Order: sequence, then structure tokens, then C-alpha cells
Amino acid sequence: MHYIWNRVDRVSEQNMPDIVESSFKKWVKEQNALLNKAIKDKNDKEEARIRKQIKIQENKYTENMRKYYFPQSCK
Repeated sequence: MHYIWNRVDRVSEQNMPDIVESSFKKWVKEQNALLNKAIKDKNDKEEARIRKQIKIQENKYTENMRKYYFPQSCK
């Protein structure tokens, strides 16, 4: 699956960073709802999968937003 925060170079300048930030926040909210359901259902495998996916995507989001806010430090 492709997430907009992994393709910030394709987002128009007038929409950056608002669209990326709002999309990521919405995605995290959805993942937290799934995580809470997995915890409630005591589904350890699904819980681990969701936690891993959240961590991976948070790292990618942080990396790409750092490139946007601090372009000189990423060269």
C-alpha cells in the first residue's frame, strides 16, 4: 500500500504539509482503533502486526517531514 507521506515529492507545494499531516493523523487514528480491537479480542499476532506497521510508517513520516522542514540538514 502506498501512503501519501511516503510520496511527499508528488504533493503540490500549496498542499504541503497540511494534507500530509492530516492524512497521517487520520491513518494513525484508524490504526489505533484496529489496535484497540485487537487488544480487546486478545489477538496477539494482529496486535504485533499493527504495532510494527505503525512504527514503520511513523519512521517514514518523520523522515519525509524532516526533509520538508529541514531540507539543508538532509543533504
